[in-house]
Amino acid sequence: MSIPATLETVVPGPGGRPIQGRTQWQQIGRAFRTDRPAVAALVVVVVLAAVAACAPLISAAVGHGPNQLFPDQLSSQLGLPTGPSSRFLFGIDADGRDVLVRCAYGLRTSLIVSLLSAAIATAFGVTVGLAAGYFGGWLDTLISRGADIFLALPVILFAISISSVCSITARGCLGGTVQPGIGLVVAILALFTWPYIARLVRGQTLALRQQEFVNAARGFGAPHLKVMFAEILPNLTAQVIVYLTLIIPSNILFEASLSFLGVGVPQTTPSLGRMIADATNGNLFTYAWWMMLFPGVLLLLITFSFNLLGDGVRDAIAGGG
Repeated sequence: MSIPATLETVVPGPGGRPIQGRTQWQQIGRAFRTDRPAVAALVVVVVLAAVAACAPLISAAVGHGPNQLFPDQLSSQLGLPTGPSSRFLFGIDADGRDVLVRCAYGLRTSLIVSLLSAAIATAFGVTVGLAAGYFGGWLDTLISRGADIFLALPVILFAISISSVCSITARGCLGGTVQPGIGLVVAILALFTWPYIARLVRGQTLALRQQEFVNAARGFGAPHLKVMFAEILPNLTAQVIVYLTLIIPSNILFEASLSFLGVGVPQTTPSLGRMIADATNGNLFTYAWWMMLFPGVLLLLITFSFNLLGDGVRDAIAGGG
């Protein structure tokens, strides 16, 4: 049974004025608004998402491309990058590229990879989790054991192996079917994160499929797909939203880790993880502190804000649901 859109019950309040009942989502929203850290985290996420979306506009405003080189800004004696200035607000890196522009594009890469992979993993995990919990039997066994296999794999080692094999040549792997780039990183993240949401949805579906509203829908002749997606799934929306807000920062860090190790997105695609790795090359950060500070702060802000947001959503659902 899905959450009702409105409540018709009107309770008389003080002075005879009616008090309109609140829906469950209105209660959740009210509980969330009282959580100041979560609201602040939401504001930070929105601001950083706007910066990522406006990365091309930032690049056009300063007149510097993400891979444009400015060799004249390197020290003529040692070839060291120069720090922040009026022309380059975040300084330049060891190759003579604008750190500000690359930070904006790196943030864009992190959000695209994490959001796409989380969306794909959630869509697939919810579908197979519903099927496993609703139908049970051999299908449940097959899906559950498949999820257990993925959960038992050493994720970082397999991710490094797949990325390395498919990035050896520009052709990719499997006869060119799998190409190195953002799409490959998204596929790797989705491949190893779907079992978590699938197990969550399966467990909830096992409990909900015996409820009266599900039996009533079956009794009226509703097809299985309608019962699964119109009756059971709406009651899992809150849990899925919490999962999304918590898995996105994990995906951001995972993509940054792969890029830091040199097996993530290509060199021509700015990434916060790769920028941090460049800063550690030859201990550049000891005298070019801006190369690590700015991408590191952005990575910290986006992951910490998403974690706070996820905690706030979880607490709001628990308190307002």
